[in-house]
Amino acid sequence: MEKNVPAYYEKIPERLKDRFLLYRADRLLTGIVFATYPVLLLYLLLARPQLLFRTVMVPAVSLVLVTLARRLIRRPRPFEQYAMVPLLKKDSGSGSFPSRHAFSAMMIAMCVMQVSLPLGLLYILLAVLIGAVRIIGGVHYLSDVLAGFAAAIVCGIILR
Repeated sequence: MEKNVPAYYEKIPERLKDRFLLYRADRLLTGIVFATYPVLLLYLLLARPQLLFRTVMVPAVSLVLVTLARRLIRRPRPFEQYAMVPLLKKDSGSGSFPSRHAFSAMMIAMCVMQVSLPLGLLYILLAVLIGAVRIIGGVHYLSDVLAGFAAAIVCGIILR
């Protein structure tokens, strides 16, 4: 395990108030994005049922594939590799790459984009914020988040 912490982690605030705000941001952003998915599915069921099957199956199969990739790769999380305390509470061990939070948030954005381009763009912004919080929180590397986004965007193209 390396002891040299990258410069961008050294600048992270250690104050309890800052940790609490980061935790709240993670919970709020994740909650908003993830709560949207069942609402979107209900909307599709009622208004655009021809999109419902794909909007369930593509994300579900993709999430399984992302999860399998994580289990095969087993990349340590930043807080494990650098022996630091993460700013976000994370009990699980290795399995940092790719980020499932980033994948799921971007995948939901891709699903929303089928219905509304402006709303989809807003959800892409929310996904980027979720990714940033996960990096700042010390539970993912930038490459974990980018890989999650890339996987979701590819799956979003398949969704179209």
